[in-house]
Amino acid sequence: MIAYLDASALVKLFLDEDGSPEVRALWESELPVSTSAIAHTELACALAAAVRVGRLRPDELGPSIIDGTVLWERAEVVGTDAELVAAASGLGVKYGLRALDAIHVASVLVLVEATPTLVSWDWAQRRAAEAEGVPVYP
Repeated sequence: MIAYLDASALVKLFLDEDGSPEVRALWESELPVSTSAIAHTELACALAAAVRVGRLRPDELGPSIIDGTVLWERAEVVGTDAELVAAASGLGVKYGLRALDAIHVASVLVLVEATPTLVSWDWAQRRAAEAEGVPVYP
């Protein structure tokens, strides 16, 4: 089994939100985790926005977040090649997903042999993953 964390889950590692304790415990566990390469950009931009509105101090937006090492040292990263983007396009059309959400669903489907669970707080993404046979959490 592998836990696939989208950006809505990853941000909970750094901001105190509903679900943060569960995501932090999962991240610190021995369970394999995965995410998409796009999560690096999503996370950096979301945390920079949190700095702008005062939810996070500027010194907490460190180099490991900006350069992605905080993710790459722990997570198996699913790359976004032409094949994955094409699959995401089909999923986006089929389920009415936003572009990055479709990429996350396509990415979790790449891991189907590893028995992934999508960890996400995005309801449209969760519905699409469940429709494709992928369990979701929470």
